[in-house]
Amino acid sequence: MSYAEFTFNDLIEDILYVDGRLSKAKLLGVAIFTLFFLGNMIFTFPPMLRISFLLFLSAVVVVFLIGLFYYAVCRGIGFVVRRFIN
Repeated sequence: MSYAEFTFNDLIEDILYVDGRLSKAKLLGVAIFTLFFLGNMIFTFPPMLRISFLLFLSAVVVVFLIGLFYYAVCRGIGFVVRRFIN
């Protein structure tokens, strides 16, 4: 199958997955590239816009961390409940 025949999901799986599992090395590479891209993008903004963008970006990061925390707590609660039920 050529890359022209891939769907978007197939391309994402090809980038991030190895043998059906999420590759931590590839995920780390994507994260580093994203940080590099955002770092370069920040310095192209004028100073006033840069402050607004950093505030927006920090709000997005905080919301993501809150979601990640709730996800971890819910998984932990589910694990404890399943352990006591079984």
